[in-house]
Amino acid sequence: MRALPCFLYDTFAEHRFGGNVAGVVLLDAPVPDDAQLQALAAELAAPTTGFVERLAADRYRVRFFSPSAEMAMCGHVTIGVACALLDEGLIVGDRFTQETAAGPVALRLTDRRPHPRVEMTQRLPDFNELVPPTAVLAAALGVDASAFDPALRPGRASTGLRHLFVALRQEHDLAALQRDDAALFALCQAHGIDTIGVFALIDSRPGLCRVQLRDLCHGVGNPEESASGTTNGALASFLFHRGVLTAADGTATLQATQGRDMGRPANITTRLGIVEGAISHVAVGGSAVRTLAGTLYL
Repeated sequence: MRALPCFLYDTFAEHRFGGNVAGVVLLDAPVPDDAQLQALAAELAAPTTGFVERLAADRYRVRFFSPSAEMAMCGHVTIGVACALLDEGLIVGDRFTQETAAGPVALRLTDRRPHPRVEMTQRLPDFNELVPPTAVLAAALGVDASAFDPALRPGRASTGLRHLFVALRQEHDLAALQRDDAALFALCQAHGIDTIGVFALIDSRPGLCRVQLRDLCHGVGNPEESASGTTNGALASFLFHRGVLTAADGTATLQATQGRDMGRPANITTRLGIVEGAISHVAVGGSAVRTLAGTLYL
């Protein structure tokens, strides 16, 4: 019987019991049976769990499992895994690399106190304008189509996972969502969507946008998550692509509040590097706080 160290972290939170819960399991050797990893993720019951295999002092591999399925990438767990390795003294330097099914992720430690703060580089975005009809989206979200922001039509963007973004007119429209989970599961499956980011723009100025976001993750098996790294990287890219987020001094920053409607507030900052009017760099930063440490037996 193998004893595997495991942890829970609240990610993108400055204090415990905020942000999104990340499961972290440290592997002493690869686990060849995917069904065992899936069973451990279901047992741990975090929204997503990262199974970590160290490859070198500054490099490790992670596989991500929700309680029901594997996914190629998960931003909030990437932050949680990095903070767990830092807390355990398994990473010494300030720069390190995470290998994932979606490709390598470069990470940088930006602060150590009061908790490790890590910035992860995401791959450059791609965009897709093929979206479900507005009436279908409105029915699945349980909101009147008149609540959609007419100045910012729905669209898709990816910096790792596949996201559909829907802008609403007002922040209170977010709280009024009456989502149809069965319809959202079916919609995501039919259109190849991992998450639906529903957001309201709070304000916009040169170099900075602030939004409130809800991330409906039916495509990866979770109805909603309270903090999402990959979604925020893609959202910042989407807003820049649409001309809402603009650059100042070569950077453009998105500040997102998420998880408020779930009672787990999170603050996530995404920084875009802009060169000659195009996105050259996507980095999402945040901290993570340990809430549980224990042992899983395999």
